[in-house]
Amino acid sequence: MMNPWGAKLPSIKTPAVLLLAIAVAACGAGSDGGDSQDSGDTSQATMQSTAPQLAGNAGCDGSDLGFRLPEEFCATVFHTGGGRTRHIEVSGAGDVFVGVMRSRDSETQGVLALRDSDGDGVADEENWFGEVPGNEVLLHGGYLYFAPDDAVLRYPIENGSLAPSGDPEVVVSGLPADRNHAAKSIAIGPDGGLYVNIGEIGIITPPFGIGCFVVKDSLPDKGITLEDVFMGAFPFVLLMLAVLALLAAFPILSTALL
Repeated sequence: MMNPWGAKLPSIKTPAVLLLAIAVAACGAGSDGGDSQDSGDTSQATMQSTAPQLAGNAGCDGSDLGFRLPEEFCATVFHTGGGRTRHIEVSGAGDVFVGVMRSRDSETQGVLALRDSDGDGVADEENWFGEVPGNEVLLHGGYLYFAPDDAVLRYPIENGSLAPSGDPEVVVSGLPADRNHAAKSIAIGPDGGLYVNIGEIGIITPPFGIGCFVVKDSLPDKGITLEDVFMGAFPFVLLMLAVLALLAAFPILSTALL
């Protein structure tokens, strides 16, 4: 994905509570896996694992962050207190923009902009903007696109700024916002078209297939297997793929019902 200033940067997914380790620092050389050891019988050898050794304390300061990393790496807590953080985007200037959903125990929502001005791996500047909660943030063409549950907005913003230069424009509104399809993810294709993900094929296909697991557990007939449920969902998968192919081939169809 190209950001508006020419740097190719990926969208990064974050945990729901803690925005962790934007910069993951190397903190040591790895240990060699070792050679096979001859036990006296040339037909047998003890193979050494080549899997990376995981350090118990992932923090660069030796603190326990609740997860493990390979020994060559450590992590810093970039920012806390962001509420229910969702997707993030990094600008060409290194600023981090976070989509924040509403949560029961926090009133923070909208877009959180963060900056590490001294390069220590910890955000020391922040700015909130936006009046509605949302999921995805995306930088493109001098705008920050933001996806609330039922719309897509875009804020004019300059590279190096943590605040938009004007009010948001409504790109599209009236999107389905029920419980199963509330959070929206967005992308902009090479043709400049805006793509909004409303339903996920992965909900009814392996290996995720959470919808199928829910159906299986709710069926009174326990003789119906999970495989039966997946097979029953398969025609709908084909239908969704067919619709996706049609929209890719004929984008104008996406506006047919507007």
